[in-house]
Amino acid sequence: MVEFVTFFLGILVGVHPVELDVSDPVAVVEILLDGQRVGELHQGPWSFQCDFGPVPEPHELVAIARDGRGVELDRAIQWINLGHQTVEARITLHRNANGH
Repeated sequence: MVEFVTFFLGILVGVHPVELDVSDPVAVVEILLDGQRVGELHQGPWSFQCDFGPVPEPHELVAIARDGRGVELDRAIQWINLGHQTVEARITLHRNANGH
């Protein structure tokens, strides 16, 4: 019901646009930065400007989707200024006695 469209890779400071993908029946999206409420969106476009401060530090950005009664429906979390794990995949093909 709520997902970040904007992904932050690298080190960020200052104000940056953030875009969300929000689907029904969401009535409001509450935005938290490091546990502090920094905004609320009630309709599309589901985007806002977020100030990550003047120095590069780790941040937790959270979008909480709520229905018309304020009940939490979903949440999305994105970490800012933290290294992302490297993902690696390896595929090994083995042939049986028949060459398959």
